[in-house]
Parts: sequence; structure tokens; C-alpha cells
Amino acid sequence: MYTDKKNILQLVALLEAHGVTKIVLCPGSRNIPLVHTLSTHPSFKCYSVTDERSAGFFAIGLALNGGAPAAVCCTSGTALLNLHPAVAEAFYQNVPLVVISADRPAAWIGQMDGQTLPQPGVFGTLVKKSVNLPEIYTDEDEWYCNRLVNEALLETHHHAKDRCILMFLSLNRYSVLLLRHFLKYVLSPVIKV
Repeated sequence: MYTDKKNILQLVALLEAHGVTKIVLCPGSRNIPLVHTLSTHPSFKCYSVTDERSAGFFAIGLALNGGAPAAVCCTSGTALLNLHPAVAEAFYQNVPLVVISADRPAAWIGQMDGQTLPQPGVFGTLVKKSVNLPEIYTDEDEWYCNRLVNEALLETHHHAKDRCILMFLSLNRYSVLLLRHFLKYVLSPVIKV
């Protein structure tokens, strides 16, 4: 069974279409819809690693070993900060890595909610581009979400020395960080989910 969140279904479909099929999962409360959808999808090989710092480096190893991008998925807030060393390593070694992190609703940021922090820009100069992926309610939302994901993927494909691409996927918002990775596809059509 998959989530009913269309933005997650679209993200998962595009990850598959772009060859990102090895996923390291760090389970947490905010990223459960992503973890569940990825772990039950037959096209993905998932690995459970509870420590985010270890998970980030494990994902780098998967990418280096397989020659294709790998992903790591963690929950929101301070969990994302634990991936910073791996993000820096992937950036400087040009390792194809996708980092997917849950995020809190925007209204909760700056309200002293536990482990809530402003995630945009958290990796500083390692981040090249940031886009917000909307919740999908209409055909236009679906087209727009698809366009944003593909624009970010095009950015990673068109430059020889790319930096991290930052995308926020809302489901109580989820963020997706795409580090330099090579794609087989330049642009995917809108995927009907």
C-alpha cells in the first residue's frame, strides 16, 4: 500500500524514472509516508539505518559502488543536520546523492516547537537551487510539481560541477535535496497518479 499524497507518489515515480533506486531509510514520525511508499515499491532496494550520519555515508557508498545515484531519507529538523557531513563529502567527491527530509509546516517554524528549524539553506553553499513542491489538489498543481522536480533534475544534469539542489515537498512539507547526479532522462512527462 502506498501513501495517498500525490506529491510523494509523483516524487517516487520520478526517482524511479531517473534511476534513483537505492534508498537508505532513517525512520521517523514525519517521513513515514515516504518510508512506507519507498519500502513497499518493488523498484526500490531499501536499507534501514537509524543513525542519520551513518546513513548518509552508507548512501554515498551505495552510489559509489553502483555508479548510479543513491538516496537517503530522514525525518525533519535536527535529523537533517546529521546528514551535513555526508552532504559535504558527496559534494566535494561529486557523488550522486539524493537527500530526502521531512519538514514541519511553515507556520510551526520559529515557534519554539521541539526539533523544528528552518531547513531551507541548512547546507549553505552546498545548495545550488531551492524549489517548493506543492501539495497536489488540481491538474495544475500536478503539472507544477512535476515541472519543479524536472527543472531541478535538469539543473543537476546540465552543469559539469553541480552543487546540491534543494526541493521542499509538502506533506506537512517534505524537503528533497538532490546532490549532483547523472540522469538518463532530460525531462519526464507529467505522471498521472
